Amino acid sequence: MDHDQEIKRAKRLLAALAFFLFSGFWAFNELRYVAWGRTVEGRVLQANQVMMTGRRGSQKPMLSVEYSFASESGGSLNERDLLPADWPVPSGTVPIQYIPGSPDSSRLAGHRNMTSV
Repeated sequence: MDHDQEIKRAKRLLAALAFFLFSGFWAFNELRYVAWGRTVEGRVLQANQVMMTGRRGSQKPMLSVEYSFASESGGSLNERDLLPADWPVPSGTVPIQYIPGSPDSSRLAGHRNMTSV
């Protein structure tokens, strides 16, 4: 094997390893919701369309939903979830999934990242 082929092979291996690590991170995050997550009723405070700017300047429409819910400890939390633009606009009360004791770890129930799993 010559040097150029070895470099190409090492780059492919490194790319596969990076993909595996990122996929494992997202899969573990989903597993946290399955193992330790709680589902409670929350109240939608605001829902509106926003434009998210990507790394290369591309813009993508998203639905930003702000909500409040009572945590297991009894405190009221206000948080936000970014959803795909085609998600139905929620209003009133909605089910919220959250991980107790983990700040900013809540989402609207049903908003999962199953691509990595």
